[in-house]
Amino acid sequence: MTATATAALLVIGLAGCAASGSLERWQVTEPVTPTAVPRPDQPASAVRVVFFREAGSSAKAAQPINLYINGHYQASLVGSTYTEQSLCPGAHRVAVHLNDVRTRYVTKTEGAPLQVGADSIQYFRVVEDAAGNVAVQPVAASAAQGVSSLRLLQTHTLPRVVNRGCAGQG
Repeated sequence: MTATATAALLVIGLAGCAASGSLERWQVTEPVTPTAVPRPDQPASAVRVVFFREAGSSAKAAQPINLYINGHYQASLVGSTYTEQSLCPGAHRVAVHLNDVRTRYVTKTEGAPLQVGADSIQYFRVVEDAAGNVAVQPVAASAAQGVSSLRLLQTHTLPRVVNRGCAGQG
């Protein structure tokens, strides 16, 4: 192939990319609602735990809040999204922090204890106060039913939570 033909193909290819407006588009959410139906890959006694973040009106609503369960990354929630994980009933540790690369993510092993009960689905709200502190608050299932944030599952990152099965499970 001659240099002229190669240059022509390169120009046509770049023009096609420029005409589409972008090389790629990410779909960061999926329009689904949480369900208590067990996933086939979860232990029989595990429960569905849903963490959600409401829209919020602060400028930080678009800044992700990183969520870690037992020291492992789960999701980076922006306003009006949720994430879910199958956990065994009992004590867990949950850390939530505004996304900040200056901390080098060493805070993921910090956090607060989280008690997961035996209900088939449980809800927790990720909140931020005026000072920029973030926390997780339990929400009754009946109160969570009307929350608009539970319509968009955050899907643009992969959870790294390790599920080793529940006690008494083979």
